Amino acid sequence: MDRLKFLKKIYLVSICLIFLLIIFTPILIKGGSSFIVDEELLESIIVAVLFGIGYFIYRLYEKQTQKDKKELVKLNRDKKTLEERLEEAFRYIGTVNIQIQEVKSILSSIEQYPEKQSDIKYVFEYLGYKILSIVDADWALLRVVDLTKEKTLKEFCAIRNRTAAPKNKISNNKELIENKPKGKYLILKSAQINLGIKAFCVLSSERINDDQIDLIKAITNQLEMLFIIFTSLYYKNSHSDNNVSNKKA
Repeated sequence: MDRLKFLKKIYLVSICLIFLLIIFTPILIKGGSSFIVDEELLESIIVAVLFGIGYFIYRLYEKQTQKDKKELVKLNRDKKTLEERLEEAFRYIGTVNIQIQEVKSILSSIEQYPEKQSDIKYVFEYLGYKILSIVDADWALLRVVDLTKEKTLKEFCAIRNRTAAPKNKISNNKELIENKPKGKYLILKSAQINLGIKAFCVLSSERINDDQIDLIKAITNQLEMLFIIFTSLYYKNSHSDNNVSNKKA
């Protein structure tokens, strides 16, 4: 912009000088000594040269103007892009905050560890439908598997509607443990690697972002922990009940 102002000043000064020289050229020629060329021809040459200089300066000014206009357009486009990215970032932060609050409410809503079959059933159903509230999927299958025996210990499938149920049986060995799904669905599992059991979450949709994956993995880890606590308390309570019955007998 500074260069453009400078060229503009030079152009205006040049125009003024050209007009002055055009006006005073005949006087200068007549007042001078004799010339080899004709006075009228010399006058025409000087006027042409002056106009050429003026046109050259004008072209420099015009070229710089066009360059600055393009730069201004680019700056406006970059500004719009940055504004769109900023809006997208705010939407993303808002979405993540909502999901984090959702997970907090999910994990904090289970106020006591499951001790009975009805308790663990409620946990599976509650977490399954909460997962459906986070992702765009027709169904979400939660399953806890004995890795050694490749046996299902507990499972529940949350379904949005009756027609959305999974059509084929999902294999523990071929699909879950080896993580080789045969259909268009996503398999997520708990992070622990030193246990004989593992919790899995199978989703009917692959349209899920990384943040949602992290949230569902956190829920799956929580499910596995609650199931371990349940089995511990369940067998402990069952053993205590048997001892009481034996003493009464």
